[in-house]
Amino acid sequence: MRAGELMDLKCRIEVERQLLNELATNYGINDPRTLMKSQELDLVLNQYNELIKNKKPTA
Repeated sequence: MRAGELMDLKCRIEVERQLLNELATNYGINDPRTLMKSQELDLVLNQYNELIKNKKPTA
């Protein structure tokens, strides 16, 4: 795993969260656009969690 990959995912998570918050504020939490963005964020979070889970300790 590259350290840069982890940082890239952290940045993407933050961007996706901001977009999700904007959509929820503008259209409500049950709007299809908000729900789709929530699912996209879930995918990125799952990728991040998978990387963390498989990260090997460095000695």
